[in-house]
Amino acid sequence: MSDLCEKQIEELSWGLKNSNYYFLWVIKESGQVNLPKTFLEDLGEKGCVVGWSPQVRILSNEAVGCFLTHCGWNSTIEALSLGMPMVAMPQWTDQPPNAKLVEDVWKVGIRVKVDEKGIVPRDEIQCCIKEVMEGGTIEAVSEGGSSDKNIDELHTQLGSVEVVAIDFHIYEAAKISVDDYLKQFQATVTRKLTELVAELNTSSGFPISCLAYDSLMPWVLEIARHLGLIGASFFTQSCAVDTVYYHIHEGQLKIPPEKLPLTFSSQPVLEITDLPSFVQGLESKPEYSSILNMVVGQFSTFMEADWIFVNTFKAMEEEESWKGHVLLVPYPGQGHINPMMQFSRRLISKGVKATLVTSIFIAKAMKLGSSIGPVHLDVISDGFDEQGFPKGGSSELYLENLEAAGSKTLAELIVKYRSTPYPIDCVIYEPFLHWALDVAKDSGVMGAAFFTQPCVVDYIYYNIQHGLLSLPITSAPVSIPGLPLLESRDMPSFIGVPGSYPAYFKMLLDQFSNTDRVDYILINTFYKLEAEAVDTISKIYPTLTIGPTVPSIYLDLRIKDDDYYNLDLFTLQASISTNWISNKPPSMSDLCEKQIEELSWGLKNSNYYFLWESGQVNLPKTFLEDLGEKGCVVGWSPQVRILSNEAVGCFLTHCGWNSTIEALSLGMPMVAMPQWTDQPPNAKLVEDVWKVGIRVKVDEKGIVPRDEIECCIKEVMEGEKGIEMKKNAKKWRELAIEAVSEGGSSDKNIDELVSKILESKN
Repeated sequence: MSDLCEKQIEELSWGLKNSNYYFLWVIKESGQVNLPKTFLEDLGEKGCVVGWSPQVRILSNEAVGCFLTHCGWNSTIEALSLGMPMVAMPQWTDQPPNAKLVEDVWKVGIRVKVDEKGIVPRDEIQCCIKEVMEGGTIEAVSEGGSSDKNIDELHTQLGSVEVVAIDFHIYEAAKISVDDYLKQFQATVTRKLTELVAELNTSSGFPISCLAYDSLMPWVLEIARHLGLIGASFFTQSCAVDTVYYHIHEGQLKIPPEKLPLTFSSQPVLEITDLPSFVQGLESKPEYSSILNMVVGQFSTFMEADWIFVNTFKAMEEEESWKGHVLLVPYPGQGHINPMMQFSRRLISKGVKATLVTSIFIAKAMKLGSSIGPVHLDVISDGFDEQGFPKGGSSELYLENLEAAGSKTLAELIVKYRSTPYPIDCVIYEPFLHWALDVAKDSGVMGAAFFTQPCVVDYIYYNIQHGLLSLPITSAPVSIPGLPLLESRDMPSFIGVPGSYPAYFKMLLDQFSNTDRVDYILINTFYKLEAEAVDTISKIYPTLTIGPTVPSIYLDLRIKDDDYYNLDLFTLQASISTNWISNKPPSMSDLCEKQIEELSWGLKNSNYYFLWESGQVNLPKTFLEDLGEKGCVVGWSPQVRILSNEAVGCFLTHCGWNSTIEALSLGMPMVAMPQWTDQPPNAKLVEDVWKVGIRVKVDEKGIVPRDEIECCIKEVMEGEKGIEMKKNAKKWRELAIEAVSEGGSSDKNIDELVSKILESKN
């Protein structure tokens, strides 16, 4: 049923040949496959086509570097057990979900993509093979391993009695339906198996003690019970695939699925093409109905069996042991997801399972699996599952749909986890999604708000929301704890420019609309960085500083395998003579053409080496040619790694909070060029409170001239103020490390949060 069509055989043939690697291709002789004309002649000594081969022996040979497989479970687990990376080309039954596991969960292979006709083109096959070729399983069955221990436990229960394996072959000459065949098969096996057990019990010195049967034959358990034997069901597919069938059996998954994608605990997000073929092709292939009934029927005696055997090993499909389970819900955007991702790692290091939630659209667009490192992933809907933020749509429309769809699917997600070993104990949400707190509380779990902006900015919005600061501001300067006196240009852009982006301004004020129900306020900062503001807001809410949310490898080095970018994007200079330029604000703060021109020439005229992450901008004509080797313009780069390199001496930044706290934590002085939202007050903090940078001045048209940019860079790099900035930056880095190190302020606060979560379970 999984025979390849003639066109696919042709594409596979030439894809193998064009990869230019030696290959052994096993084509079952019964398949009568017609290879392309001249294919075998053109191969020369590069390839060999055979009707059969000892697969395990070949996969174990160190000369083999890649396994192109349909991802049947036997082939998949053999490859995993022998340490063989794969190119997955699934056809039917459990092969699609196995391929999903290979690519997105175990990350040991790559899955081919089909064209609009369902064919995998030769170029795709060639590309995937080259990706694998160029671009701990033994432990489980070894003495003391997880599978070895389970077999020992079974032997103890059976005593010294031998387990007899029996093989039946039933041939049916006439063509009958699948249902009729299965009925005949069951009747025949029931009779013969009963007779065989009776015969062995009288003629053998080892009476039968256990019937271990294929899970597709659940009725064998009735035979075991009738004969007074132990019954053990043997599942030959992966636990992940068995989970899909189990949900169908329990009525928790309808066929066809009512909504996609599907999410199951500890599994990646599943699209229709990732499901077993009996599930995804039921409407087009009615003959699958009988087979689907059979595989779902595996669970008809599931709870009565004495043993359940699964042909897998614990480390491959296990759910780790956790103290508790936290669901983290950021606003669906990269700058919001990243700090929660890093905080998730801190929670995991404390023994708490962390599941990060993103939108269905983002999960599909980024091809996310079931986890990123140790952080589990799951999804909710933002109301725009296919296209994300509606093209040409309004912010109001998106936020309304996000609240409506997000509230519903978040509640469903919490309910889903109640039937798992680790139900949700706490929802940590970004307060842009204030409704997530209501969902958490209505679901009976803790709720903690995770603020991704600095404490002083949060307190500004609190004052406005509670009527303590009236808009428009008619008298300046304004006094806010933790800040010097604020002029209009120092306020968040929604306040400094009244009426701008009303939907987002409302979202920011609504952060505090229901915080009277919150268990904790968490802020991505550290105490000594904003002590006065933290003390002020702590008098209103139970507040914990838990930052900086920078990978541990750059700070306290306590979290194993924390993010580390091993990318050499540019040749680092021997001395501190390079600028790291970040200009990646959201679309609403894109720089105008005139500002891009001034920034470009300001960078060049500074005469320092620089790396500019510009996204998609139109640079001035001749700019790149005139640069020579002084500058490099890229679309993306690993910001934290670059800021941590001692060859970088200055960071020109819009002062988004992620960028600002990363620079502070890594001891990097800044040139502040704020654009919108919290960036102006952040720039005020950088220049006048923490004294680690200088803020550019705009002209009467709101443009920062090239001379100003050049002057500010030189002031940081070589001026007297620059010396003081570097000294202060080093101090803040040391304090950031202190905060997240064992016993530091943020570390103790995370311990307090975890302790409260565990208390709530009792």
